[in-house]
Amino acid sequence: MNFITLHPPNSSLLSEDIVFSVTQSSRRARTNVHYARTTSSHSIQDSSKKNSSKKTSRETKQDYNLGMRWHKEEITQLIRLGDKIKQEQRQKARQRYRDKKIHLKLILQKEIRNLHNEVQALKKRTRKKAIEVAVRSSNTVWNAAVRYFNVFQHCLRLPIRSNISGTQFDSLLNFVRETTAPDVLSSEGYGPEALVRSLNVWQKFDGVNMELEEMISANVVVATTKTTATITEQTLKDVFPYLVVARAGGSTLSLVEQLCGQQIILLGSTRFVWDRESDRLASIISESDMLTPMLYLLGILEDASLVFERTT
Repeated sequence: MNFITLHPPNSSLLSEDIVFSVTQSSRRARTNVHYARTTSSHSIQDSSKKNSSKKTSRETKQDYNLGMRWHKEEITQLIRLGDKIKQEQRQKARQRYRDKKIHLKLILQKEIRNLHNEVQALKKRTRKKAIEVAVRSSNTVWNAAVRYFNVFQHCLRLPIRSNISGTQFDSLLNFVRETTAPDVLSSEGYGPEALVRSLNVWQKFDGVNMELEEMISANVVVATTKTTATITEQTLKDVFPYLVVARAGGSTLSLVEQLCGQQIILLGSTRFVWDRESDRLASIISESDMLTPMLYLLGILEDASLVFERTT
């Protein structure tokens, strides 16, 4: 038997070709294993990349949708804000328009009042001018009537005295004596003193203002008058004493409270009759409607009649 100690017994079977073949097979096996591992690794990586790519794409899409929703909300808010600003601007414009109309209305009303006052003043001056012209034309009933009212107004503005013989009506009495007949007729009787006494009632009111509004030319002149007067507590005591006395019992307390301090406007007339023989006034009769303003103040006819029930 031929063998070599350094070689195994089956060394003959281990030829270089066989060994090389085995080596190649082993290498191929290892290569296949490595390739398989590499391929598997690449597959895992590719799969991971795909998953990551899908995830990134999904997140990007979500971010995009979120951004779009935010932009839509922002745009909606801006639109609402714009609408609100426009609405406020329209409201301000409407308010300015209303304020302008109100301002123009107030100006127009003021101008109308001014025009009305001017018209009334012109009418008043025209009436006075006509009276002055008539008075200058002749020394008749016109002149006497105008002087009568002027003196009477002057007397009413003087401080009030306790009786008619005081200085308040002295100038009126002197005027009546100069311009009227000795037996001049008035609502109080005959004579200048009776005529002046008939005017005593106006002494009882406060702030009396009598205006001569119109005169009719002839021997008989009727002058329409408008008298403004204020009812005071002294007025009620002197003119309507029954109301003050009855107030203690409570029956007319309401009437006294309603009348005291009120201003009334009395429309009336004064009738002048001229005596050509004596060239003086024969009569001066004055009338004023006090019932109408009283009825206006009290509102009930029964109360108004109660006020005048015991007046003389």
